Amino acid sequence: MPRTKMSTKHFIFHLGIVLHHVFVLYYFAAKLGKGKVPVDLEWPHGLEKYSGRFLTIWNFVVTLVFWTIYSIDRELILPKALDAFLPLWLNHALHTNITVAAFTELLITFHWYPASRRTTVYGIAAIMVAYSVCLFSTYYYDGTWLYPIYGVLNWTQRICFSAVIIIACILTFLFGEYLNSQIWGLEIQKMKAKNLSKQKKQR
Repeated sequence: MPRTKMSTKHFIFHLGIVLHHVFVLYYFAAKLGKGKVPVDLEWPHGLEKYSGRFLTIWNFVVTLVFWTIYSIDRELILPKALDAFLPLWLNHALHTNITVAAFTELLITFHWYPASRRTTVYGIAAIMVAYSVCLFSTYYYDGTWLYPIYGVLNWTQRICFSAVIIIACILTFLFGEYLNSQIWGLEIQKMKAKNLSKQKKQR
């Protein structure tokens, strides 16, 4: 990875993202603590008890999956009855803003991706498999699905759906790597040439 000093604008940008996440998590926890979740719904029981197990809280990146399901049938991912608890701005803070931030960061910051793409893909897959274990174990021990959509699927569909999400995460990484190569192609060529020069000197 290139060793470059972080500029003031980069520092302010990244600090802003951190503060955004901290505020959202604090607001979310405060709302749960005040018991604002509608009690007449079965699913919010899991929202209160297992708030830390939702993928959004793990990484703030479930934008593509969330909005795809939301556009098909929002009751499968975020029931309308929760609008009073999760206002529109908070919904976007959880499921939209991070993608905007990620693309902005891609445009203003040069990234040197790991040389081993296979290792990175394995790492992403491992994290997502770990989350799948969290998801299914929650249902096994408590009978509660963290996401309503799993409640309307059979077991074959649930496993396939989880596999599709894992694949989508890997494809998202590959897409980000491609965009980075298109935006920062000149810098990447310089880094490759520099590394090649070092290798020749070491020989």
